[in-house]
Amino acid sequence: MKKLLATFVALAFGAVATMAQEQVAAAGAIAQAGALDPGSTLQSDTVFAEAVFAEVAGIPLGEAEAALVKGGDLVLAVHRDSQTMTVYSGTPAAIVNGLAEVYTVPVTTRVVKASSSQHRDDMTRDGYVEYRGVVYRPTQLPEGTYRLDYIQRDVAGYGPGIHIDAFVDTIILTEDGNIKTMPMNDYFVHGTDIDNTWGCVGVKSGAIGRVMRTYTRSYGPRILTIDAYSARRGPSKRDD
Repeated sequence: MKKLLATFVALAFGAVATMAQEQVAAAGAIAQAGALDPGSTLQSDTVFAEAVFAEVAGIPLGEAEAALVKGGDLVLAVHRDSQTMTVYSGTPAAIVNGLAEVYTVPVTTRVVKASSSQHRDDMTRDGYVEYRGVVYRPTQLPEGTYRLDYIQRDVAGYGPGIHIDAFVDTIILTEDGNIKTMPMNDYFVHGTDIDNTWGCVGVKSGAIGRVMRTYTRSYGPRILTIDAYSARRGPSKRDD
């Protein structure tokens, strides 16, 4: 388990580069490979990751490090199949030693309404919505890794949200009735009380307050990862 977390965190951040000179070189190679480019997926250079964290998993934390456990780096890991998001907050050393703040909240990543005959896991909704004069078909975030870059005071009337630095190709209906594709950057992690959003990650059950407090407390890299749906089972349009 520690090895798995070590690989995951090292790939996401390369933040333990300060722990030794050779770790700097390894982390630099990971960063140069584009591991944190907005919208990119995690790089597969596990050899670098394991080298970076090889001496971290067994290091006991002193008082100074322990004081930083509930802060440091932040990972919001969204799992589409279970519609949950696991929050990891702490220094890389704290995370691999099992001392960081870790909790899971229910979310929705779906853009298809529960009442629709369209398959609920489709990445793009069949119908159009309008926001700030733009008419478009809501589209889910592609699988990948994204930066979290700022807080917006209110998102869709649900209160504060965390902006996801993602540009997603979206189907747009122009004023003259033509259809085109345009990259949209209006993606957030925000609260919701329904089972779908227009592409954002909707945090349910009133848990957004805790997520926002964790985000505010963090002071290192802030990352969101989102996986893909598993292959669909059976020929039906919906899983009832």
